[in-house]
Amino acid sequence: MSRFDVLVNRFLDDRSELAPDELDKLIAGLRAEPARAAALREHLIVDDLLAQKLTVDRRNFLAQVEQRIADFERSEDEIDNQVAELRELATTQFERPSRWSGHSTWVKAALALSLAAVVAGFIVVPRWLPEPRRPVARVVTIRGAVIATEHEAATPLAESATLFTGQQIETPSDSSLTLEYDDKTQIRVTGGSLVSLGALRGSGAKRIHIARGEVWADVAKQSAGAMEFLTPHAIAVVLGTELRLTVTSDDTLLEVSAGLVRLDRLDRQDSIDVAASQTGLATDANLDLRDVSWPASTEGLAYALDPFVRRVPRARNPASRQWYSSPLEVVGSAAVNEFNDALELTGGYFRSRDDGADIVTVSQESSEFSLELIYRPAAKQSAEPGRVVALESDNGRSNFALSQAEDDWSLLLRTDSADEASPFTVQIPRPDHAVQPTYLVITYRDGELAAYRDGMVIHRSQARRGTLAAWKPATLLIGANSRGGDSWRGTIEALAIYHRCLTADEVARNVRNYRQLAARQP
Repeated sequence: MSRFDVLVNRFLDDRSELAPDELDKLIAGLRAEPARAAALREHLIVDDLLAQKLTVDRRNFLAQVEQRIADFERSEDEIDNQVAELRELATTQFERPSRWSGHSTWVKAALALSLAAVVAGFIVVPRWLPEPRRPVARVVTIRGAVIATEHEAATPLAESATLFTGQQIETPSDSSLTLEYDDKTQIRVTGGSLVSLGALRGSGAKRIHIARGEVWADVAKQSAGAMEFLTPHAIAVVLGTELRLTVTSDDTLLEVSAGLVRLDRLDRQDSIDVAASQTGLATDANLDLRDVSWPASTEGLAYALDPFVRRVPRARNPASRQWYSSPLEVVGSAAVNEFNDALELTGGYFRSRDDGADIVTVSQESSEFSLELIYRPAAKQSAEPGRVVALESDNGRSNFALSQAEDDWSLLLRTDSADEASPFTVQIPRPDHAVQPTYLVITYRDGELAAYRDGMVIHRSQARRGTLAAWKPATLLIGANSRGGDSWRGTIEALAIYHRCLTADEVARNVRNYRQLAARQP
């Protein structure tokens, strides 16, 4: 008789007789010889055996837990295989030995619950264990003070620094970070973001958790499995594409530039496919697929020359709050380009009295203002200020007026403040060879005025205060003042006027959307 047979017979005679190490050998033998395990079908119930083997008051229990952790660190697949073996043994439904046959049903129930807890432990506990720390990427570029936190220890990051799984990266509002994986996948984390790096156990597929902020990604083709971006609202599943994710407390916005991205709900019960030039919006309640638009939001929008929507400008009716189309009046040497609907100014100007009056009416109750302008100045610009766009009455009183003199731009913004400041001035140098038009945005809210060029802040001021209640009826003018003087020369491709202060994220999003839509134009 083999030693294994002796162990089996001793266990059948008295299950309490075997020492812990002998019991371990019995279990190992049953795993190695499934036929022998089946032969015990009529003699014992395997859940009793497993409950005794793994009960918490058994000797060397801590050693067993340590072994479980070691097994997990070797491979999740190996753990899964062991769990499968345990399940197979547990479902064999062996009969208890005779001396146990008279025991009450509560004993059976307790043992069954013990077995269920053990099996659940093997399945769940490994997923609660921290990921093994390993290098995953390196810092390519960095701007500002970016911090990596791990186990409550904060470390400032620098270029070429190695990034590890489990690290939490925080970028203050005036900073950004670009990281790169070995396969050349690049991730850019913008200011005001909080992200952490990870990888799927076993396969090593990339994972990034985005708690808030904005992340841009250029994902190379993935061999280990789809890269996943997890947010509080959804999961973006990526095999290889260009995308951007913007996460707020309310929603997650996915913008796809190239390729295809699947956007899943957190419970994986619903998903949408987001293709190039589309966006997906995930909230706690919904998943929505949308086409890219400019402006991205019409909230607070009073007027728009948006060539991707219609061939003529649109304005907001103050009474109905509905849009109406409104062609501009051409005065002098000015024209609408018949191919892209841009406004070409060569000494003349455009105006609209009705639109100007309606912009004033819908804006007077606001304390905020934003102006978006996409333009190409003439090769030679006068040293004298040229009026680009304004809301101005016939007597020359301006509610706002944007002017350019060479590289100097100035904005006069009228408010109801008793102590109005003079127009603010900001320099915007003209590139020698402009491939793209310049995207200028000016935003205002009580006590804060900012200017952006191509999505980046170039000026901030806190000198201006007050609301727009002081605005008076005026004419919308593009390219000159109300008397036709101070002409500005160049091309205006798009224009938007808001009675709302756009956030930095909204500005950046509109820049991206505009350029993406413009690139699709013939």
